[in-house]
Amino acid sequence: MSMVAKILIFVNLALAVAVMGAAGAYLQSAENWRDQFNKKDSDTKATILDLQGNLKQTQGNLDEANRKAAAATAAQAASEATVRTLQTNQDLLQKSQTAMQTSLSGLEARIGDLQQNLAAARAANDNLQKEKAQADDEKRAALEAKAAAETEQKRLENAVANLTGQLDAADKNKAALAEELEKTSTSLAIYKEKYPPIGVQAAPVKGMVLAAEPKTGIYLISVGSKNGLKVADELTISNENGFVASVVVDKVFDDKASVMVKRIGGKALKKDGTEIRQGDKVGNSY
Repeated sequence: MSMVAKILIFVNLALAVAVMGAAGAYLQSAENWRDQFNKKDSDTKATILDLQGNLKQTQGNLDEANRKAAAATAAQAASEATVRTLQTNQDLLQKSQTAMQTSLSGLEARIGDLQQNLAAARAANDNLQKEKAQADDEKRAALEAKAAAETEQKRLENAVANLTGQLDAADKNKAALAEELEKTSTSLAIYKEKYPPIGVQAAPVKGMVLAAEPKTGIYLISVGSKNGLKVADELTISNENGFVASVVVDKVFDDKASVMVKRIGGKALKKDGTEIRQGDKVGNSY
């Protein structure tokens, strides 16, 4: 029941009570009816005025209530629109949640794979660390070996330098000895020409040239002391074309010897334009 209906009922009840009171008073005393009527009329008018004031106030309250009802209706419509929007959003969220659940399942599977890969990677890393430690040990050993090798290299370089100096000195001494040997060989040859040897002749010797060094004038032959060869023995070198040179034994070893071209009066006893070569024959008789 609305507020206006309640007010009207209240007004009707009040009017009915007033009328009934007036009628009762009229019946009880005719003499006092006018006074009572006037008084009642006055009271009724006052009551009517009060009721009219109350009615205006009630109408104002009713208007306010109508405005609030209209506002409430508008708010309800807005709420319903909001509810529909929320419902739509909820549907979208439900779909999104379903999709996210599916993605989560895939991610969990992916995480499982990643964990397996991580375990494998850790195992591989442990192996790499071990290999690195081994490599570091090998590197340290290599560095130590390198340092030792460098030290040895320096020692060898010093030794080579010393040997080079000694070799240079030996070459100079060798050149001097070669010159002295040439002079001695020449003197010996001249002596042998003037004073032929007496007694047993040297045993026959046959061999070949093993190495030839024309620049130094020293040649290595394939016969030595076990073949009866001695220092200062004279031999002949020949090739397919005949005589090449006469040589004198310089040094003798067991199975080889070094020889030099014989010289007389500073002239080498060698065929002009022909060099002693490896493979040439050498001997004192053929």
